[in-house]
Amino acid sequence: MWYRKAVKLGKAKDHYSLGRLHAGGYGLPVNLVEVFAWITLASKGEDKEHVQKAQKALSVLLKKMTPEQIKKGRARFRELMEGT
Repeated sequence: MWYRKAVKLGKAKDHYSLGRLHAGGYGLPVNLVEVFAWITLASKGEDKEHVQKAQKALSVLLKKMTPEQIKKGRARFRELMEGT
C-alpha cells in the first residue's frame, strides 16, 4: 500500500493518515492498537498541524481503549520507531 511506503519517509501527515485508515476501516480492518501506534508516531513528527491533530486524536482514542490495548499499542509504536 502506498501509505506504508510514504510512512517510511517519516512524515507526520502520512502517519496520521494511516492511523485514520485503521480507525475507520478504510481498506484496512479497524484496529485500535494500530491506530494508537500510528497516531502516536504522528504525534512525534515535525509537522505542527498533524502533530496537533494526532495529539487530539490520542486523547479521544485513549478513552476507547482497554489497558491491554494501550500496552499493545505502545509495543507496536516501539516496533514502528525501530523500523522507520
